[in-house]
Amino acid sequence: RYRNFETQLFRVSVPENWKEFSDNSSVTFAPDGAYGNQQGQSVFTHGAIVGVMDSPSNDLTKVSDQYISGVLQGNAYLKPEGKYQSESISGHKALRRRLSGTSPVTNRKEIVDVHTSLTSRGRLFYIVQVVPDNAEGQYKRAFDQMLRSATFAN
Repeated sequence: RYRNFETQLFRVSVPENWKEFSDNSSVTFAPDGAYGNQQGQSVFTHGAIVGVMDSPSNDLTKVSDQYISGVLQGNAYLKPEGKYQSESISGHKALRRRLSGTSPVTNRKEIVDVHTSLTSRGRLFYIVQVVPDNAEGQYKRAFDQMLRSATFAN
């Protein structure tokens, strides 16, 4: 079962039992047992981050590269896997890039799929989906539902 989560900037459908944690620019969604604190930092082992940020360019690939560069800086254990894959979010052209690495929290391989799209106002909309590789199948339906349901304010 799913519920709609809505802000002024976006709407997305998430599993009913996932908690949300908001900051100024994004919302993290995670099921029980998938989040906590480690060495004073908030961490989560599976779930998704959804947000919108100002974009310095209307070039989706360039802006996605910049966003992913920031993700990689903050998570040095992750490395890009393969090239961008084209997709669509809310009827807009979108890109997906897979990152992976051994999580310092679980010491297991983690898969991070970064989905990006530009709103018609030129802002970057993103969904970052995180899951241990051995649980990828278990979360596929929830992650697919998030992508299908995502809409953003133009």
